[in-house]
Amino acid sequence: MTDPIDAIHIPMEMHEDFTLGPVFFYVQVKEGVGRFYVRIEVSDDRGRRFAKAKPQLVVFTRHDRNIAVEQVFRLLDLRVARSGVLRFELFANEVVVASWDMRVVEIGA
Repeated sequence: MTDPIDAIHIPMEMHEDFTLGPVFFYVQVKEGVGRFYVRIEVSDDRGRRFAKAKPQLVVFTRHDRNIAVEQVFRLLDLRVARSGVLRFELFANEVVVASWDMRVVEIGA
């Protein structure tokens, strides 16, 4: 995953969750052999997972293992309760293969 955004600014006076979304991820997967269920999960800096994309199946045979497979993931309505860090993780089956952190920063009134 490439870091297209490194921070989101939210108003300091927010008294309820701030909603981001939809958020789209474009992923290229290659150099595998077999069947992989690929998904994106989002957690906060306390480790609480609060969003998960629907898994998508990627199948590589030994003949096409070096061909890149392109996937798009959409996450709707990410609710952010406070400033901190959001961690986006790309899973292939149950293994994290990439991650990206995005800061959520409160700006003054």
